Amino acid sequence: MIELEVLFPMSSDEPDELREKLGSKFLELQNVFGKIEAMREDESEFIQSIAEGIESSKSDEWVKRDDETVEEYAQRWQMLHQERKQKAVHSIDKLNTYLEMLRSGALNRNVGTNESGSEEEIIALTENFDEAFQKIIADCRNLLEVVGGYFDWESENVEWTGENDDIFDEMAMEIDSIDSLLYRNKFFSTMDGNFTKLRDYAGGTELNRQPHIYTFIKNVLSHSLLSVYGALNAFFVYVMDLNKITDLDDILDKKPPAETVSQGGLVFVKIASALTSFEYSMSPEESAEVNDIIQNLVYSMQGYTKMLEKIPIGEGKYTPLLSNVNSHMITNKYRPRETYANLGMWPLERETEYRALFDLDMNNWLGSEWHRESISCSGPEHRILYRDFIDFIQSIGYSFLKVSAYNEHRRMQPKLSVFKWGREMRKYRPDAVIFFHNPHCQVAGKEMRIAIRSRNYGKSGEIECIAGLDLLKSKNAAESIEVESELLLREDTENFVRKLIQNFNAYQMEHGLLKNAKFDAMMNELNVKGRTFDDMILSDSKKQLLDDNIFAILSNSERLIERGVETNRGIMLAGPPGVGKSMTIDAIISDASCTVMYANFLMLRSNMEGIFETARRYAPTILILEDIDALGITGQRGVSGSGAGLSTLLNCMDGINSNNGVITVATSNHPEQMDWALIARPGRFDVRIDYPYPNRELLQGILKLKLSSYPCENDLDLDGLVKDMPLGFTGSHIHDIVNQANYISINNSEASAVDVKISNQALHSAIERSRYNFNKFLDERPHINLQNPPSAAEILHGDKEKNDYFG
Repeated sequence: MIELEVLFPMSSDEPDELREKLGSKFLELQNVFGKIEAMREDESEFIQSIAEGIESSKSDEWVKRDDETVEEYAQRWQMLHQERKQKAVHSIDKLNTYLEMLRSGALNRNVGTNESGSEEEIIALTENFDEAFQKIIADCRNLLEVVGGYFDWESENVEWTGENDDIFDEMAMEIDSIDSLLYRNKFFSTMDGNFTKLRDYAGGTELNRQPHIYTFIKNVLSHSLLSVYGALNAFFVYVMDLNKITDLDDILDKKPPAETVSQGGLVFVKIASALTSFEYSMSPEESAEVNDIIQNLVYSMQGYTKMLEKIPIGEGKYTPLLSNVNSHMITNKYRPRETYANLGMWPLERETEYRALFDLDMNNWLGSEWHRESISCSGPEHRILYRDFIDFIQSIGYSFLKVSAYNEHRRMQPKLSVFKWGREMRKYRPDAVIFFHNPHCQVAGKEMRIAIRSRNYGKSGEIECIAGLDLLKSKNAAESIEVESELLLREDTENFVRKLIQNFNAYQMEHGLLKNAKFDAMMNELNVKGRTFDDMILSDSKKQLLDDNIFAILSNSERLIERGVETNRGIMLAGPPGVGKSMTIDAIISDASCTVMYANFLMLRSNMEGIFETARRYAPTILILEDIDALGITGQRGVSGSGAGLSTLLNCMDGINSNNGVITVATSNHPEQMDWALIARPGRFDVRIDYPYPNRELLQGILKLKLSSYPCENDLDLDGLVKDMPLGFTGSHIHDIVNQANYISINNSEASAVDVKISNQALHSAIERSRYNFNKFLDERPHINLQNPPSAAEILHGDKEKNDYFG
């Protein structure tokens, strides 16, 4: 029994005093330690025997002896098993007793100040207490080892897994470069120290104990990889020694980096083709034998790799699901399930590199090789091109899956705007990349992905169509490497993109937003005033000319083309301001049922060739060129003017490109000053319609037409009113006169608006006001000839009767 003095040594002159201080706690501890000591003394032999452990059930003792019968071996096996079981159960019982003692000790253990003793006494007691129990804990560890020895069977899978872990740990070891692997073939050394389970399994031992299929295949494939890596490693070392090469840099243009042993093996595979540039001299007999082995190996490896590709493991080899926006294309054939740069699909940003985030998305979406072609346009036309191209792509079965925008290596929120066209709101993204998928693209003849990039630079813009080479590969590409080389694959991809653009061009010319629309050269829809030929006074001859050279051609274009007749015309509307040219243009626009494009001189000056190109693209087209003389091409070249812009206009109207289907209608205030090559040559402006200042009869007709929209007094003297109008008054003046007469009449009457009638006096006052302004204009410009004769001076200062233009 453990004496108190052993646990807590005391001086001889105060044991009783100390015992009294400790009181009942001392007696409890004495009882606990007494039980511990008694148990250890009774089981001393057992405690000593547990150090020997329990004999393994896999030792030779358990193997059948040659001189034993089956019955004898079974009897001995049963006896050994019972002995092991008894020892294990006895150990567990003792372990349980020790655990109970530990529990009792934990409940009775005190640490710190206690009222029954001083702090020093309690500390001393606790130290001796813990020392005794550490012995119990040591015995428990021994007992646990004994019990663990009884349960000594590991599953076959655990052993295989442990071997696999060892292999992969060695392959993950860091290296500086593949040079460090050359002369210490880590691959073969790893194979030597591992794959014992695979070798035993191949030898037919313990076939009834199978590893898990995952563990087995992982082990087999690791063996295959290390065999290839090790063979290549040895090959390089031998060739370098044979040719007295000391550094791989002497063989390779650029040595790929490798940070681990496994990556070093991949590098050997990547640079393996360098071995084919050396000579391997041997006798004909030897070369024949080696070639047979090579052929056998290649055939065997092909069969092996084909089997691996087709073996039904889970979902099989990684294949991109093209309809899944988060499924990536393979960019690393050695790690196919890894996205490009291992950053996942659609990362928000990437570290600053030589490639931007756009390239990363393209690699993940289309593969590491892709081809793109662009369609360029002017800045104002970009939104039309964008909308037409997106509509076309969707019309052939492509679905929008994602949209993105970029700022170098960061992802941005793409901007979205809308514009109204043809009474509908249209979406437009000036700077974005849109990712599309088609389950069966008719152009490619298979499932496809593409990307469309929209970029507006302000004055210009473009739409890019991007396709990946890997997506154009045939299913049997791996079996027809010679037939389907990378060069041919790139050519197929280029042809695919060009075919898409070609089909788009045809689509746009028939279904684009500009087809049969009415718009200006800045790609804005025209706000048509709605004025028709019924709203103007125009002679029958002028109407017939316009009908024959515009509307008859448009309505009979197919028949004319069938007869081989050109359908392009140039019509010049000439005359001073205000005589009806612009109103004629309004009427033409209102009555036209084809594409109508309008351009003033500023639009022509900035993009003349583009304007004519657009008109040709959407033919039949009526191209309106207003105030063409304001371009600055008046005067004859080399005589009185520079003719700036004239050559471009001449080539656009009658140059290399055919203008069939384009009817050009231009207006000019000064046709007499324009270059002869423009107005005096058929093929450019074939028809000229002059708009002189209206005579008295025409002015009266215009006045009557303008007044027909308003209530008037019955005593209007239209003849007298017209006689007050001088030469030079036009329909614009009459339009203003009628407006002023309305102002006067409304101001002088309190009747309702619909009941107020225009009086003769109101019209006369309005004419006087317009006449004052008109005369003031002429007085300031005496050099102007309204008609020859008379001159402006003659109208202002000459005899009224003599110079009356209408007289």
